[in-house]
Amino acid sequence: MLLRGAERPQKGDPRKSFPVEALLRVVPAEAPLGPPHFTPPLAMTPIIEALRQLEADYSVFYRKLRAFHWNVSGPQFFTLHAKFEALYSAFTVKVDDLAERALTLGGEPIPTYQAVLDATRLAEADRMPDAPGMVEVLYADLKKLNQWTRETIQVADDARDIGTASMLEDFAVEGEKEAWMLRSFLGKSESVNA
Repeated sequence: MLLRGAERPQKGDPRKSFPVEALLRVVPAEAPLGPPHFTPPLAMTPIIEALRQLEADYSVFYRKLRAFHWNVSGPQFFTLHAKFEALYSAFTVKVDDLAERALTLGGEPIPTYQAVLDATRLAEADRMPDAPGMVEVLYADLKKLNQWTRETIQVADDARDIGTASMLEDFAVEGEKEAWMLRSFLGKSESVNA
């Protein structure tokens, strides 16, 4: 497990300094720099693939949030319309962060929505449930996204990619909080990680 946040020795900390060199990715001097002609080091390939998978999953979730935002109706309209907008705004940034992290590591983002649909593990919203049904669908999807995000953190940890792991830790914490809020709206008592 990588050291994060408060666990890391800070500048001037009398404890043994953190071995930053061990976390640096070494790229051969002859390797071209940056996409689109950059070949990622072999150790980065599983991380890039996992990031692209999450990009597809998060993209479909984003699109579902937009559809539910546009189509929610009933007594909970004002509450859910605003909540869905806040969520899709946050997921717009997350999708962008995932794509840019893959680029940073020498990979490429998913180029087309058809490629997103081919890669995603989430189902599209092919019908519009009632307002509580929308929250149920989003809660179920968010639990899956949280699980997949945690799995990808482990891939990054195994490769000692602290940048990806740190970014995804933030995603996971935010996702768990959003799952708790949706669960509370539904009156459920299960764990967000269940």
